[in-house]
Amino acid sequence: MQYDKATVHYPGCVLNDDRRIWQLGTDKTWNPTTLLGAGMFLPPQEAEDYGFSTNDLQTELPIAAQAMTYGLGVEMTWQGSQVEDLFVRSVRSWRQQLTGATA
Repeated sequence: MQYDKATVHYPGCVLNDDRRIWQLGTDKTWNPTTLLGAGMFLPPQEAEDYGFSTNDLQTELPIAAQAMTYGLGVEMTWQGSQVEDLFVRSVRSWRQQLTGATA
């Protein structure tokens, strides 16, 4: 099976003035070429309670975040051969979560 497109949405975020991903209602910001896991959006205690890592991110993506329609929310879209990059990074994060491995 081949995927031609994959999109990740961050509905509780916007791109701020310097084009960084900003989580609304917090002071958290990230580089627009960073893939963020669910634990990144939670307070540390809540992330721990649900078993999410507070350091679940992948950096230096080949794509950058874009504002969603109407300027609320951020999305990242991989197309064509870029889709494999998303899967590689996601599996890397999943492996880290399951085993504590760093690679």
